[in-house]
Amino acid sequence: MEETQKQEFEDKLKQREEERAKQKEERDKNKDDGVEEEDPDFIQAKLKDQIAVIQDGLSKHAELGDDKKVIEAHFDTLNTQFKDLRDYLANILFCLPSYTQQSFQKEVDILHETLNSEREKAIPKSKFSFKMKKKQKKPKEEKKEEIKQEEEEDVDIFALIDEERDLVIKNQKGLRRIVLPTEYEGKDKAYLINIDNCDIYLPFVMKALYIKNVHNSRIYGGYVMGATFYFSTKKSTYHMASHQTRIHKAVGCDFYLFAKQGPIIEDCSELRFGPYKFRYPDSIKHETFAGFFNQPNLYHKVVDFKWIKKDKSPNFDVIVGEDAESMYSTVLEESDFK
Repeated sequence: MEETQKQEFEDKLKQREEERAKQKEERDKNKDDGVEEEDPDFIQAKLKDQIAVIQDGLSKHAELGDDKKVIEAHFDTLNTQFKDLRDYLANILFCLPSYTQQSFQKEVDILHETLNSEREKAIPKSKFSFKMKKKQKKPKEEKKEEIKQEEEEDVDIFALIDEERDLVIKNQKGLRRIVLPTEYEGKDKAYLINIDNCDIYLPFVMKALYIKNVHNSRIYGGYVMGATFYFSTKKSTYHMASHQTRIHKAVGCDFYLFAKQGPIIEDCSELRFGPYKFRYPDSIKHETFAGFFNQPNLYHKVVDFKWIKKDKSPNFDVIVGEDAESMYSTVLEESDFK
């Protein structure tokens, strides 16, 4: 009985994904058909509306009087609205251009700070609580902080991590790890952060994948139904299937991809792109479930945002033709999971 219910659930998800793919194809052919879920203008309008609702709630909290319970309930509602906004932003970022991502992320960050600040003013903490004095930074520490901030100008998607809801693998060095599908069950997004000299396998379907500060490593992934984001990665090899691929500040990396849309790179150099060849026990089933079956692989349609000339960008090369066909497959066997 459970197997039947599971199959019905998977069939519904597959059907939903096929319907979304068909809708997107129709929308691309005729932009006047109406606003769809992934349309950038619709997304921006929805984000602005959600931000405006929270800002309006913040402006009205002073009218609530002195009843602490009423004020707390009001801010609890605002916090819930902000969480919905944050989750929505995280899920649709891949649909927006880079500069628009940055703009909304900054606006949401400022709104978060304002929300916390106004809550503290309206519901002050006990005046008898001890306050830790802020440690004064030495000149060298301040300089390091400035350099670090300059290096981390990317959109801070990683501030949206919810470690209870998301799969987070971070601060790993010199290991080989196969992440079991059961570790991702019930999770939302997946994150790889601060990985050095590792072999990591993610043999399952994911909603979205975020990768940051991965160096000298080999990452083997299943099928990502949304987007895969890469930030600050060096001398690493990736095997990944994704609806969208965004790569920022990557140097000397190889990407073997199944890309439903052409990969987009920015501030990158010495990259190579080839076809996806990773196989694992459920990969054929996942290929269909995630909507990749019989879809064209556009791994070679790379766009360099920082290269405006008509001739090809020197920041990447593409493996095509016989060289691509002759590439060997990386296979993960059932026995590897034991």
